[in-house]
Amino acid sequence: MNCSIKGEFSPLQSYSGIDMAKELRRVHNLSIPILFTSFLPLNQLFNSEREILTSIGHGFIQLPATPKDFTNYLRSNFTDINGKIRKLSVMELNDIKSFYCSKEGILSHELHALNHYLNFNITAENHDAAYAELLQTIKRVHELFLVDSTHAEMSFQVAFPKLTQDNISDAVSHIVRLGNELLKTYGEREGNTSTIEKSGEKYRWKVLLLDDQIDKEHDLVKQMKANNIKVICVDNADDADDELKKDWKKDNAIMVVIADYRLFEYINGIKHHQKVQGYQFLKNIATSDHLVRLVAFSGLQRKFLLNSFKHYNIRTEVKSKTDYLTSKETRQLFCEEIIELAEENWEAIEALPTKCAGFEKYLKDAYKEFRLHPDYNKMESNLSVTAREYIWEIQQQITQGEEIRIGAIENIKSPLAKTKKDPEAFFKRLQNYLTARRIALWLYAANKKGLGVFIDSRRIAEILTDQKYPTDAYRQILSTNLGLSLDDFPKNITIEERRWLHYDMQLNIFRDIVQMNPVFIKLSKAYKEYIAADKSLEEYLSKYKHILHHKYKLTDYSISFTKDFSPELKTSTDVRVLFLWIAGLIKKDKSKHILSNHWFQNFASPFLKAGTGLFT
Repeated sequence: MNCSIKGEFSPLQSYSGIDMAKELRRVHNLSIPILFTSFLPLNQLFNSEREILTSIGHGFIQLPATPKDFTNYLRSNFTDINGKIRKLSVMELNDIKSFYCSKEGILSHELHALNHYLNFNITAENHDAAYAELLQTIKRVHELFLVDSTHAEMSFQVAFPKLTQDNISDAVSHIVRLGNELLKTYGEREGNTSTIEKSGEKYRWKVLLLDDQIDKEHDLVKQMKANNIKVICVDNADDADDELKKDWKKDNAIMVVIADYRLFEYINGIKHHQKVQGYQFLKNIATSDHLVRLVAFSGLQRKFLLNSFKHYNIRTEVKSKTDYLTSKETRQLFCEEIIELAEENWEAIEALPTKCAGFEKYLKDAYKEFRLHPDYNKMESNLSVTAREYIWEIQQQITQGEEIRIGAIENIKSPLAKTKKDPEAFFKRLQNYLTARRIALWLYAANKKGLGVFIDSRRIAEILTDQKYPTDAYRQILSTNLGLSLDDFPKNITIEERRWLHYDMQLNIFRDIVQMNPVFIKLSKAYKEYIAADKSLEEYLSKYKHILHHKYKLTDYSISFTKDFSPELKTSTDVRVLFLWIAGLIKKDKSKHILSNHWFQNFASPFLKAGTGLFT
């Protein structure tokens, strides 16, 4: 039965549409289509930074909204019975901060609304009302121009008189272009990646494009290159396969594969289907053990494409050429969506735990299959809810002063077998392992933060298995079976685990762990002493400059540690803490002398983006 559920998707509600979707998936095991509606644009709801579900397989309708609408909504939904604003969750605060309290977010929303008028069909019935509504939207954009850009304001004043009831599309197109130029002045989009430099080339992401009509001279390819995306263009599946295998052997830098659904070739002037079609090529990649995001890019109807890939059991994005090849603005939107997919895939690869031999042997390949599974979103949602329910049970036991007992997590006492005759049973067992990992990570992180009871690795293993361990046998559970190295936390955890801890469990894991690091505590104390003694920041930093410059090799986002140098800095984590501390202080300092320092330019600047959020 084909039915849909309409509901506002917004973390601003105490029980949002996404919660309802998760509940239906988990409790009722329903796989019916879901139609999400929201005031926010699709790309702000489903992004790599706070992905809860992706838009794969789900319908979406954006509702109209203005800042005034939100003000009324805030007053009516966020106050308690006494008229006071209630405490907001991390997700709610993040949503307000990133959209409603951001000039960039408001402007992008207003420009999105203006796009409606680019190809507006003017009739006698809608003429006056549409024109009046358009003027109100443009007025809001104009106010943003006034605040942020003198040049844009001057250009706007030139364009605005041209707006009449007879040339709406032309004037709107000009205003949207000005608005997009203004958006660029707000700074680069946040992310945790940097430009990749290989063989003299500089690019942000590498993409393989399989299409019999789009070549390297196409406007879309040129625009992708302008966004620092290296595009490898091929027109047949054999060449695409060769390029992909070559990359896997060398750099493993291709993050996204884009393929047309149908591929043709001309033989003696007659059009023929190619031997291997785009959808077949995507299926072959989906069944491999490599993590790469897949995009079907075709002029065919979206409904047909979605049904086709559902039939082929492929996890892929579906994008229509008719939506993205119409203008420079839509091509730019395509580029931004590809960048988001690439970033998400890169994070997943980089976050793969690799230090534990147990994970390498038993879980790594299984985790890749989990990410490539067509029901990934459903399984990840169920996994998050299940782990969270265990944590709620633990928190209740701690509050009541009871011993922590949750019952044994099934099947985690033995390693995950590599061979699997029953895929459904295998993935169910894998989810037990991943659930146990999340519980263990939360217990460790919460204990570091101050859980109220002492919990070490042995106790974590006992809680997960409901069994006492008089010897070191418990290490088998954590290190080999679950592939966990808690001493290395918060590094080497999966991207899903990191998001779950941060968004679902509201633990800022890196900040919380770092601020309890002995080196951090010592530095903080020393810094207060320097301030009390009325000494300058530069004097404080000079004490550590020699250490970082001469004794540690600092490369992009890693530190090679020389263990025999300082008794204070015993691990690479200690060095990273020291380095981020200094970078944070430098960012706070207004002295141009320090910021122009040669040592800082060469070594500290790459870490500013990664580390200074801890200290602001």
